[in-house]
Amino acid sequence: MPAASLPVVEDEDNSCNDCDVLPELGGWGSKESVKYLKFGNDLSAEQQHELEELAGCFHSIFSDCPCSTILEKHRIELKSSTPVGQHPYPVPYAMRQMLCDKLEEMEILGIIRKSNSPYTFPVI
Repeated sequence: MPAASLPVVEDEDNSCNDCDVLPELGGWGSKESVKYLKFGNDLSAEQQHELEELAGCFHSIFSDCPCSTILEKHRIELKSSTPVGQHPYPVPYAMRQMLCDKLEEMEILGIIRKSNSPYTFPVI
């Protein structure tokens, strides 16, 4: 999760709450948006309005939902063609359904995809 997508929790009087009430990080289902942006007090009202308009024009980059890009390609150069991997870690029974749900959610979001690769590593 990008560090820039940390939501700000505000009271009705727009003052920040203590850190212990911030929402848990890592949930892809929350609805973070431009409305969570908070500007510094040293900006004039006009400057804040300009920033709000600019952020509104680019609202899609202020999302906590991960996505992919076609702007860059990632390539890993290997020193050997021999596949490497590790055996999976055992997953406690109580966590298996949650793990399956998260994997399915990440697959739907396009973060991961099914593969038959000989390279294997455990879920952490």
